[in-house]
Amino acid sequence: SSMQAPAPEQWVTDAFGRKSLSPDFIAHVKKEVENSLYWSGGFQFEEGTAELKDQKAVDPLAAIMKGYPNVAFHVICYTEEMPKEQAVPIAVKRCAVVMEQLNKCDCKNFMVPEAKGHKDNMGARIEMVPLDLGKAQAVASAVGQAEASLFDLKDRACDTPQWCKQQ
Repeated sequence: SSMQAPAPEQWVTDAFGRKSLSPDFIAHVKKEVENSLYWSGGFQFEEGTAELKDQKAVDPLAAIMKGYPNVAFHVICYTEEMPKEQAVPIAVKRCAVVMEQLNKCDCKNFMVPEAKGHKDNMGARIEMVPLDLGKAQAVASAVGQAEASLFDLKDRACDTPQWCKQQ
């Protein structure tokens, strides 16, 4: 078994004395998380649903996350190919399932879900991107605003029925 490299310095302090997680530390956590998801096979869902096929990815990932309680995670869900109106709701549910499973394992990390739906041909997957908490809160508010404006747009746009049919 290979020795784990020691974690780099966790905190950096900016000119205003604010502490944040160092980029090297974030990169270290990212590598651990990516290795864990790679070796476990990642979060596999039944096609077209938010049903997890198995729990293989959960425990090893939770163990890593619990080791870094100060690290937040951006939980990004991409789906297999399907129409957008199906892909995004399924991605929303898959994010929720992943977060629920990790919470059951006692992960207290702040997590920001983002449902991307079908964006590329790299297959369905969940990406877990470690972030400093401050950045995670900024991402959460950006994602929230984007989703809010999306719903807003949908409500407004449906005054014009032909637009709805195109979507």
